[in-house]
Amino acid sequence: MKKTINTKKKELVQQETKRAVKPKKQKINTIASANKRHRKSIKKKQQIPKKKRPSQGEGDGFDKKRRKSSSSYSIKNKTKNKRKKGSVKKAQRKRLKQTSKEIVFTIIITLLIVSVASYFTVRLPKMEGYAMTKALNDKDRLLVNKWGEIKRFKLIYFKVPQTNQKSIRRVIGLPGEELYYKNDELYINNKLTPERFLEESIAEVKSAGFLVTQDFTLKQTVDVSKVPQGKYFVLGDNRQFASDSRNYGLIDEKDIIGVVELRYFPFHTATGF
Repeated sequence: MKKTINTKKKELVQQETKRAVKPKKQKINTIASANKRHRKSIKKKQQIPKKKRPSQGEGDGFDKKRRKSSSSYSIKNKTKNKRKKGSVKKAQRKRLKQTSKEIVFTIIITLLIVSVASYFTVRLPKMEGYAMTKALNDKDRLLVNKWGEIKRFKLIYFKVPQTNQKSIRRVIGLPGEELYYKNDELYINNKLTPERFLEESIAEVKSAGFLVTQDFTLKQTVDVSKVPQGKYFVLGDNRQFASDSRNYGLIDEKDIIGVVELRYFPFHTATGF
């Protein structure tokens, strides 16, 4: 009995010792595995090449290189911007030159057209003297229509017979008409024809006992009883001082340059006729 009890006691002791030893082994195993992992991590770190920290001198060189690269980059940008601006300015200059050429060309063409048109259609003469006062004054600028219709009391621009000087007078007698003046009144084919453009002048001199137009007949002045075909009888409005058909005779139709349509200068006296 005692042996069996002792054997049981021994077995119990052995079991307890085993239980006590097992955790130690587990602890040892865990420590060993941790050590292995630590060694592996150290090896990995050793395998990765460490970046060298630049020394103070090397760091300055690196900073200088970086500054140089940044400065060169900024210089390149500046040069690029300058080139862009220069190209834009060149393009603008080209456009300005092109537009200026076009403007000059259009002005020249316009002047040519106007000059050609004016040669065939209009003239811009200047009144010389005071023969047409009060209708026109000295130095008045006029527009003459070469294709204007010649009517009684119209102002015409013509070449004076024998002298070829250019003059402006008023048409009084048309082809095929008889005319004469009596007591400051015009008679065409024996009919009284009022000259309304002279009413003011006639009223001014009448009170003083004078006449604006001295009495005369066509026969007395140009030695014909009627105005021939293709001819015109003209007078100046300032009758007492004007040189007109009473002096140099009838005006041939081929010598008439045109009909005065407008006084355009001075601007404040601009008017149509």
